[in-house]
Amino acid sequence: MISIQYYLTFRFERELYSKLYLKQLPNLTLEQSLVKFFKFFDLQNTGICYLKDWIKTIEKLGVYFSKAEETQEIFEYYDKNNTGYIDYKAFANEFCGKLKSTTKTNDPSFNKQKSKTGLDNFHHCIKDFGGQFILKLLKEIKVI
Repeated sequence: MISIQYYLTFRFERELYSKLYLKQLPNLTLEQSLVKFFKFFDLQNTGICYLKDWIKTIEKLGVYFSKAEETQEIFEYYDKNNTGYIDYKAFANEFCGKLKSTTKTNDPSFNKQKSKTGLDNFHHCIKDFGGQFILKLLKEIKVI
């Protein structure tokens, strides 16, 4: 079963990747660039960020949230220990690690399996959330 949090996180990660790719700093990897963006708001050099600074960093990258509760859900997804803050180096590592693990290969069976999984996930979202999912999706792609 796919949750709304999974859907929100997936959508967030997709948008963050596209913005980060465009703003990647010269001579740095995506992960290093993401850490640099977080360090900009980490004035005490603690290596952690609370929700307020996490939002500032993500918005500096060009990803904006329309609802506070969605922002909170996404933040809580990455706050694995429920501490109220995120270790931004671990966040960058996890985020970029997901990118590496989902990179396309030249193996046609891999791409076929990946797209089947994507369609399965889409099917489960429709099955689990019905009309709500479809309406959110239509709003997301700005059809309505």
